[in-house]
Parts: sequence; C-alpha cells; structure tokens
Amino acid sequence: MGRERGADTGGLSTRWIVDGMNVIGARPTGWWRDRPAAMRELVDDLRRLREPVTVVFDGKPFDLEDSDVDVRFAARRGRNAADDDIAALVAESTEPPCVVTSDAELAERVRQHGAEVIGAGAFRARLEERAAEATPDPYALAFVDWLACAARGRAEPAARAAETLGDPVIHAGAAGHVLDFDDTYLPGIAHLTAPVAPVALVTAAELDCSAAEMLDAYADGFEAMGAIARASHPALYDRGWHPTAVCGGAGAAVAAARLFEADRDAAVAIALLRASGLRAAFGSHGKSLQVGMAASTGLQAARLAAGGARVPLAEAARGFAEATCGRYAEPGDEAAIEENWIKAWPCCLQTHGAIEAASQVRDRRALTVIVHPVSLQAAAYGPRPDDGLQAKFSIPYLTAFTLLHGPPRVESFDEVDPGACDLAERLEVRTDTDLLESECVLQADGAEIARVEAALGSPQRPMDPDALRRKVRELAGESLANALHDLDRPAAELLELAGFR
Repeated sequence: MGRERGADTGGLSTRWIVDGMNVIGARPTGWWRDRPAAMRELVDDLRRLREPVTVVFDGKPFDLEDSDVDVRFAARRGRNAADDDIAALVAESTEPPCVVTSDAELAERVRQHGAEVIGAGAFRARLEERAAEATPDPYALAFVDWLACAARGRAEPAARAAETLGDPVIHAGAAGHVLDFDDTYLPGIAHLTAPVAPVALVTAAELDCSAAEMLDAYADGFEAMGAIARASHPALYDRGWHPTAVCGGAGAAVAAARLFEADRDAAVAIALLRASGLRAAFGSHGKSLQVGMAASTGLQAARLAAGGARVPLAEAARGFAEATCGRYAEPGDEAAIEENWIKAWPCCLQTHGAIEAASQVRDRRALTVIVHPVSLQAAAYGPRPDDGLQAKFSIPYLTAFTLLHGPPRVESFDEVDPGACDLAERLEVRTDTDLLESECVLQADGAEIARVEAALGSPQRPMDPDALRRKVRELAGESLANALHDLDRPAAELLELAGFR
C-alpha cells in the first residue's frame, strides 16, 4: 500500500525580514510570561513559509538556531533595539525585501531603501493560511517521531547491549522502542513503526535509496503490520503475546521486500514462521530487545525471499493462527496510520488516560482509578515499581506521580520517586469493560472527578504541529526535526543524523 504525499505548500516568493518582537506582540497571548517560548513558536511558524526569511529579535541571545530560518538578535539592548539591525539588512540587500513590522518609524526607514512593508497582523494571517494549507504526511510524522526516540534511546542500557551484537537493525529497533515514547496503534495495541522503521532505514541506506523511497517502504510495512495486529486483537494480548514483536517481523519483511524488489508473500511467510515475543518482557530490557529482534527477523526473511526462498503464505498464516491465536490479514480500505497515536508521554499508552485525568485534578485523597481491563493487562505493575522501566507500566504509580509532579518526562524514569510510591499505595485501581480501551475515570468518595476518553496524542486529540516539533527537538535537537523536509536526500544521511553511523 503506497502512501499519498502531502500537498505542495509553496507560494510566496519574497525574501522576508521580520521584526520578531513586533510580530509576537501583535497578539495578546500572554507571550510576555515566557518570551523564549514565544520566540520559538514564531520561528516554527516562519518555517512554514518555505521562503528565505530573517527574523530579528530584541533581548538577550540564546540558543535559537534553525536550519530553515535565519535567526538574529539585535546588536544592542533596549526598546526597539532591532530597528537598526533591520534597517541595515535592508540597506545591504541587493533585491528589495519585504519587511514585516507594524512600527511606523521603522516602516518609513526601510521604505526609503525600497523595501515593501506588511503589518504584523496581516503577516500573521498569511502564516495562518500557510498552516491551514499544510497537510503533513502522517507517515513522515510518525517516522521522524520514532527517529528522535531512537536517537535519544541509543544511550539506554538495552540499546547499548543490542549494539554489541553488531546488527544495526536490532540496535536501532531497541533504541527506538526502549523509551516507550514511540507511536502506537491502539486497534492492535502495537507499535507499528518500532520494528518497521529500522528495517526501512537500514536497508534503504544499504541500497543507496532516497528518503522518499525509504518512506514508501516504511508505509507499506506499517500498513501490513497494522492489518495483522488489528485482526489479532485482543487474542494476542489475552494469551500473553506482545503484538509489536509478534506482528513486527511481517511488517518489517514487507518494507524490506519492497526495497529489495523481492517476493512479498514469501518474505511475509518466512517472517511469520519466526513470530514471537511475550508480554512478560514488559518492564524490562526484554521488551525493546524483542522488538529489535523482530525487526531483524523481518529483514532476514526479505533477504531469503530475494535469494529465491519460497514458503506458501497460506500455510504460514494457518500455522501463525494455530500457534498464537492471532490472524493474518492484508491491509484494507481503512489505513492504520489514521488511527495511530503519537505519544505525549514516555510510558505505556494504556497509562495515558490516567496521567491526563490526574493532571486535571489536585485531589490527593484516596482516589479510585477505573480503566478498561486491557489497560491493566498492559500496565500491570503495582504501586511500588523496582525501577524506571517497571514504572512505565504502573497505572497507580503514574497517576500518583502526575498528581505530585505533573505528567512524566523522559528524565522522570531515571529513578523511582518514593513519594509517588507512597501516594500510589493509597490509590485503588479497578476495571470496567464498559469503558473504551484507552479511557480512564477518576473517582473520589464514589463521585467522578475526571474522565479522559482519548488522551492527548490520540487520533481524536492529536498534538498540534508545534507540540510535535517540540517533542522531537527535546529528544534529539533541531536537525532531526527537519529530517524529512528534503525527501530527495539519501536515506544514509538519516542514519548518520540519528547517530547510528
């Protein structure tokens, strides 16, 4: 199944010089409470122009570099300090630029040098039009999200152990999943990118393919894995299987088979013969390691198919069903990417409803947390996890942690918080089959005080583009946030960008 590329968002062909604080101040958003955040948001907005743009800010310089936007700080301090710098830039320009400002005095100065001027309010409207026109490729979003997780996860013990095997796919697969911050497909409770992306990336780099060719192979594998995971849910979970690992080999095989131009059915069949992975690994290094090994299985299966090996897919699918109680299926009309979550917090997806519900209250009495039974299957650890990996799979602990500190970050799992454990022991966790699989209800003294049906990051409530970009930037820096802006770049550059070369 191929992917549909986003619409071309080209348009304005002007060189822009932007009076940064004037544009920020044009909207009473409370920006003055966090000036650096407002500046970052404007730079993110300017990137959407996809045109030459320089923005000049007043104030003390800080790290605000961006590969697509020329960011500068005024040479002097004080009110309207950027005016002189902007006027000098205009005077030096060989082609008259368009200056964005609502400052009448600055507008008059730059017009004397032939510049056009547009007011901050009108420019904001143009930026909003660009944002409305932009249709980001959801596969690219999910891939970059995973790549950032992998870049940050390389330092984790499980990923370092995987690196010793000398298999780049197992290494990248473990690194991309170890934080449990990568995207998740709820209809199969499976991380579809985790085993497919490392195979698409490593294989595309090996074959000197472009990022576009890699992304197409990844999309095929993503959808193939999603179809199997959906058809096999909840049977796999109920029998103790880990759907990401069990179904991941087949998805990875499809991605690699496309790049190798190998027999797809044979590759999938060979991968199904080795399907494995247990929920017993949750809360340990085993969870990310078995995802990396599933990815490697898929790549090996595609190599065997490319070498002429043939296994009947129908027979392999029958054996898969007999052994796992899962079911092989082909992608249908409903694309899995449309129901994919991009996670807001680095822990088991089935804890996210409890985290968001807890973030809405400040009541620390003996609360009751009510979730669907599958949430307690996935996040089964009790109130006193032994370490950060187990903490990612504890509903009472993460509820208590959020009540005390707010939603968790990557660093929150460096160690277990004793105060959260103490509070978690006073929480009751119950299940209710009438709830949605990702739903959570908080009660105090039998009365409902918070309910979350679909947490932030879900298809129903996706994070906005700026929040997604901040996530990637915080995990791995600005360069990865722009990783797929140029789909003609070699896939090998992405491996290097994420630190795997």
